[in-house]
Amino acid sequence: MKKNNGVFDVIYICIILNIIPIALLGLFKISNSLYTLLYAFFYFVQSFILIIRLNKFIKHINKRSFLIVLLFLFNNLFALLYSFISFGNVDYKEYLFIISSTLNILFFIVSMDRISVSNSELIHFLKKICFLGIISVIINLILNYNSILSLRFLSNSYAANLSSFFPNRNQFGLFMLIQIIGTSLLASYKFEKKHILFIIIFTLNLLLTMSRNSILGLVVFAFMILYYKYFKYKVKMSKNKFLLFSLTFIFALFIIYKLLGNEKAFNMINTLFIRMDTLKNGSGRFSVWQNGLRIGSEFDFLFGVGRYKALELNKTLFNNSLEHFHSMYIEKFASNGIVGLLLLIYLLKFVWNKVSVCINMGYKIILKSALVSFYVFSIFETTTRFSIGYGDTTFLIFFFTIPILISSIKNE
Repeated sequence: MKKNNGVFDVIYICIILNIIPIALLGLFKISNSLYTLLYAFFYFVQSFILIIRLNKFIKHINKRSFLIVLLFLFNNLFALLYSFISFGNVDYKEYLFIISSTLNILFFIVSMDRISVSNSELIHFLKKICFLGIISVIINLILNYNSILSLRFLSNSYAANLSSFFPNRNQFGLFMLIQIIGTSLLASYKFEKKHILFIIIFTLNLLLTMSRNSILGLVVFAFMILYYKYFKYKVKMSKNKFLLFSLTFIFALFIIYKLLGNEKAFNMINTLFIRMDTLKNGSGRFSVWQNGLRIGSEFDFLFGVGRYKALELNKTLFNNSLEHFHSMYIEKFASNGIVGLLLLIYLLKFVWNKVSVCINMGYKIILKSALVSFYVFSIFETTTRFSIGYGDTTFLIFFFTIPILISSIKNE
């Protein structure tokens, strides 16, 4: 493998390009047509940069990697063909999806396996990501200062959309989770007291979003850190850390006990965070999941019906207004059938295997914990389709590209 000292700079540019349209939508409420146009324009710019920068690595991908890209392409083409034959029409956006998702698999996964990076490059990149997180927190506090102070008066969690420059709080919550993961990697390389402060700030902002999926992701990430570090890899815990952990655990149990015993406090927590009245139907997820499974099973079980046709069928056949299937796995099955779902699982396993051979134990523990968290919260959200847009690109970069690149780092 060859050294490429500029790959993290290119990735950072891609992240910024994808944040610009969504920030304009969140802050200035630009029209959907302009929002779509900006994403198309920035994706073209992003692709041009990636082709120029990764050209020499793409030329040297191995046969297995090239086969994966072809399988991904033909899976989408067969879905499109089925949709055209069965329904007599194909949304033009389906073609854009096929092109963008295939290119992104090539750019952000396959070619990255040919690149070697250094710790210094990674740390420089993570510091810039952390700075971006701090900026988003400041914006969130400026825009929502009054809402934060009046949380106890809210009748429901939807009355306060604490989302920084994002259009909705779920996006901001998961962005905060990414910031926590990135800062944990920074602390793993060289611990500084400010890292703890940053993690606390990001955690508080994540909790303020009241996004259950983001909170779930954080809980899974923290639990898996403890599991991998002290049970799986048996890292020795110092007496001070053990004492601190024990006191924190006891204090947390005490707080939970007191909250459960206080009806007013429990009702507020239920209203803002748990929302038990929506758990029965999963906030509409259970029905849309059933629709997705029926679409994948009753039409083209092998290759699916395509992304936009699946969403159209969800609306026309089942009269469901949700714009996503709210599950990465269900959406992949409905869109690309069992073949597409197996390809997704293969890509997840490919990244996991790369992380498993990571030399740096600290990085390995954090990355494995982050990946498990990603697998879990992706059950409840369509995190990435490997296509155009903030969500697709951001989750692709942080849970596929970054783990692959970090796994190539040698001990320095």
